[in-house]
Amino acid sequence: MGNVFSFSQDHNRLYRLLTTEEWGAIYSSYIQPGYKDDCFEITRLEFTNSEVLATCKMTQYYVSDTDDSGFHLSIFTAIAILGQPLIIHAHVINNVWRKDFEVLMGKLSIELKRPIRTPNEISLRLRIIHQDLKPSQSQKDLIRAAYTWAFDIEQGAFTGELSAYFTFRAADIRLSD
Repeated sequence: MGNVFSFSQDHNRLYRLLTTEEWGAIYSSYIQPGYKDDCFEITRLEFTNSEVLATCKMTQYYVSDTDDSGFHLSIFTAIAILGQPLIIHAHVINNVWRKDFEVLMGKLSIELKRPIRTPNEISLRLRIIHQDLKPSQSQKDLIRAAYTWAFDIEQGAFTGELSAYFTFRAADIRLSD
């Protein structure tokens, strides 16, 4: 039996410490090293000012030995897949054709309604539901942008919203008044 300790000042709540030996047999093999095997590429991307449609395929992927049905898209890889079209979308609708700054994810809500089991063609649809572009308060030559997209992966298998924060050079884009 593991040690007992408290995480908080509430000493009435005690937690049992699990040892590596106790949790090791139930630890997901996907974490060590599975997700590191997942690679994808975008095979098609088209957009309007408010929406982007993309198709991607897994070029390499991990198959869990505990899933009898074979491949399923993990939530971790789904987030990475979503990130690329939305980064591209925010740049091209602002006529910025290079990525000079890191993009930060702000918020994510995702619902997984059914497994995605088709590694060769995964469809994505992202629609902007909020956008806010402002001059930077601290650096006048930069624009700060916040976007939120509603998304759908593989015809409703995964749905949700994702927000991200961008920085653009003011000289590259023009804010409308």
